[in-house]
Amino acid sequence: MMSSTSPWLVAMDVDGTILTDEYRVLPEVRSAIQAIRQKDVIAMLATARAKAAVFHILDDLRGVDAAVCLGGSLTVQHDAGRWTTLDQDQDAAIPKPLVKRIVKAARKANISLSVYSEDSVYADRVDHMLAGQSRRTGLQFIETDLLAVEEPILKILAIGNRETMPAVEAIRQDVGDALSCLYSHWNFLEISTQSVSKGAALERYRRFRGIDRQHVIAIGDSQNDVSMFATAGLAIAMGNATDDVKQHAAWVTDTNQNAGLAQALDRCASTFW
Repeated sequence: MMSSTSPWLVAMDVDGTILTDEYRVLPEVRSAIQAIRQKDVIAMLATARAKAAVFHILDDLRGVDAAVCLGGSLTVQHDAGRWTTLDQDQDAAIPKPLVKRIVKAARKANISLSVYSEDSVYADRVDHMLAGQSRRTGLQFIETDLLAVEEPILKILAIGNRETMPAVEAIRQDVGDALSCLYSHWNFLEISTQSVSKGAALERYRRFRGIDRQHVIAIGDSQNDVSMFATAGLAIAMGNATDDVKQHAAWVTDTNQNAGLAQALDRCASTFW
């Protein structure tokens, strides 16, 4: 049984939660995150982003304590002034035949597709959507034949538009029984193995740190945050979340455009620590 003196842990989604729609960190959000850290609350990011795209915003946030990356494929922790990979799902690699199946389907439908290893991100070509992702996140894509990538693939991202979304959805339906396929935005399909989720990674980290489940708070806005909600003692949905996501939360804060995360953290601070 875990001690009643267990620390608190707040797991926060990044895009649509910490960041505004313009990919900015509002001053109120930055201050609120640092305020909970000063109270010895563990501040964790939980995102579908790669490690490199997480580190891109850390200076702006002025630091956090840990981060779940690639939708739960791996967890990194800040310790003694450096970031170390703490945990990686041993079953996280997507089987090669399924990678090839998805790549071929995306090529046929002209879908923007990228595949993620632990440290690199690959694309057949950097189209305008991936170029936009690079500008916003600082992530550098490596152009190569996706069918020739030898590294274990931990995540595939299919980005659709109004014309290609039916084909993106067709991929989800085709591999959805074998893989986890969740939308992080209306047109961003995140594909990973079924063992991978933000919730599973958060649960492993909670156990590793000896944190009571009732001392875990999860805050997010998207479908891929729901597994995190299920493992937390308290789930908070952003005001910009879909109605389905909101139904899985204990309560709803304001939107990311109105510093809803800061409002949620202030409310938690007045109640829990």
